[in-house]
Amino acid sequence: MDFDLSYEQGLLREAARNALSRHKTIEAARDALERPSALPDLWPTAVEAGWPGLSIGEQHGGAGLGAFDALLVAEECGRVLAGVPLLGLIPATSILDAAGDESLEAIAAGELRPALRGPPSRRSSRSPPARPAQRPATRSITPRAR
Repeated sequence: MDFDLSYEQGLLREAARNALSRHKTIEAARDALERPSALPDLWPTAVEAGWPGLSIGEQHGGAGLGAFDALLVAEECGRVLAGVPLLGLIPATSILDAAGDESLEAIAAGELRPALRGPPSRRSSRSPPARPAQRPATRSITPRAR
């Protein structure tokens, strides 16, 4: 069995590496230890590279790639400590694509940012409030308990 990346997968990984090389993410991560506001907003880079639509079908403006291909991009983000919110985005877009959601084109264009989250926790009333949503709009998908 051949576990090597395909030529196209190698190109995808290299493109992600090149897109992230324009930012000093490791230095920013170090600076963020003292000043959390030092982290750069990498969402515009992700949108320019087409990452919001990695697992969205081509008929909806996405790339139509699989989860493994999307994880190659996530791996490159992790390699340089780039805070791009892909961990919830990849499964959320896959679910929405499979459901044929009407917002897929806006998601692929980076206008909406869906995120997958778990069921609500049973925290005490002293739990800190949820952080306010940041632009662009975020759409949450919560799996139902069975």
